[in-house]
Amino acid sequence: MTVHQPIIVSGVTDTGMRYAQLWDDEFKVLSSLPPAPYCMAWMRTGDSQMFGISSACPPEWVGLALRMFDTFRKGTLPEPTHEQTWTFGRPIHTPIASAPVDGALFTLDEPILGGAS
Repeated sequence: MTVHQPIIVSGVTDTGMRYAQLWDDEFKVLSSLPPAPYCMAWMRTGDSQMFGISSACPPEWVGLALRMFDTFRKGTLPEPTHEQTWTFGRPIHTPIASAPVDGALFTLDEPILGGAS
């Protein structure tokens, strides 16, 4: 099984609840069904801090989920990779565009950003 990159969603709701989630956009519940988004790990604030990892979470992502939770416990949000909207009860993930880099694209000691190695 090839493990692809997880989708990280984080933010603050209108009520002030902080949340972070790690999604698999290509999860297959059954081999006969098409791939669908599935939340593999989640954390949120509220009456108490909540944290969970799905048993379906790829082992390669468990360490990432634990590091995300450590960041979350310190009061900051993990850096999101995608924005999430909901359409007809299904989450839609849109990649967040990278911020433009100011100044030089490289130094003599570093590779060119975005270039092939």
